[in-house]
Amino acid sequence: MDNDLKKKLAPGRNKRHVRVQSFEDGAQWANTLDWKTNVYDFFHMVRSLLDRLDSHYREQFGLRVDQLVPREELLALARGAPS
Repeated sequence: MDNDLKKKLAPGRNKRHVRVQSFEDGAQWANTLDWKTNVYDFFHMVRSLLDRLDSHYREQFGLRVDQLVPREELLALARGAPS
């Protein structure tokens, strides 16, 4: 996508208020979760992963993840993935 069109359709994000943790902090946090048996931890972890993907796709391609695939479908895929 050329830069003019990208700026028009997907304006830049305010990076001072991004909710995405650094990779190291996210990895340490994820190790503390009991996502295999605790439903809340599972949803929290999936949301964190989707936020990271969303941030990357917005930065690189100017698209939100939910423009590509509905979050419900991604959640269903995460539930069905082997652990």
